[in-house]
Amino acid sequence: MIYLILATICSASIVLLFKISNSNRYVVSMMNYVIASCIAIYFIVTKNTLGVFEFSSDHSEIGGKFVISIGILTGIFFLLSFIFYQKSVYESGASLASMFGKLGILLPMIFSIVIWREYPTLFQWGGIFLALLAIIMVNIHPKVEQMSKRRMSYTLLLLFIFGGFGDFFNKIFQKYAPITLKPVFLLFVFGTAFMLSFTIILIQKIQVKKEALLIGAMVGVPNYFASFFLIEALRYKSATVVFPAYSAGSILIVIVVSRIFFGETLEKKDKIAVLITVLSLYLIQ
Repeated sequence: MIYLILATICSASIVLLFKISNSNRYVVSMMNYVIASCIAIYFIVTKNTLGVFEFSSDHSEIGGKFVISIGILTGIFFLLSFIFYQKSVYESGASLASMFGKLGILLPMIFSIVIWREYPTLFQWGGIFLALLAIIMVNIHPKVEQMSKRRMSYTLLLLFIFGGFGDFFNKIFQKYAPITLKPVFLLFVFGTAFMLSFTIILIQKIQVKKEALLIGAMVGVPNYFASFFLIEALRYKSATVVFPAYSAGSILIVIVVSRIFFGETLEKKDKIAVLITVLSLYLIQ
């Protein structure tokens, strides 16, 4: 449970850091991927992980090429989900974009049930349902943001798919690859996302400012460890438990911290969502 808690705290930290920044998000993301890649390189060097590409038959089901391939795919989906999150915010509003991004956890949950038969207990099913309900309650503002069917059919759907598959690839790594190669996997995840985001910045000729680089460097640390601890959590609990708790828990932390440090007022539905989230986490654990 400690790994899930740490992953959730790291995930919430990313959102809170973005909250205090008005810098260009492509630049922030690029620098964040640089720092996350550097952390991965540090772990590779200190643990000598690069020397584990030659496996004995009893060491792993799948070799290093698979780890690299999955890492690259995950990095691509990470960046795609970010791009479509930005597009969804512009077209459909921040609330709906956030909700569809969070609900992407349904994909790894469904795949884990179908492929690996990771069935939740009755209490955990109740917790999962409450977690999803809390996510929807926090992010829906029907009086402020109205969405047409045309908007929903494209960007929000792709955000849901890309975000969900990004999380699913973390599960695939945890399921089949040796844990000693986790820094290598994360290096290719964040390294790929960095190269793609850097390319976008060059193509769009986006101005790089010091503030954006500083915020990006700060984001890079919790971003790396969010994935690091999430993979660890998946080793001890099923994906159907980890992903909804991870998502709902990060929302809870963001709401509480925003209330305490940023003075944000909570609507009645947000207060109810907080209580529902606490209950869902209790049932899921």
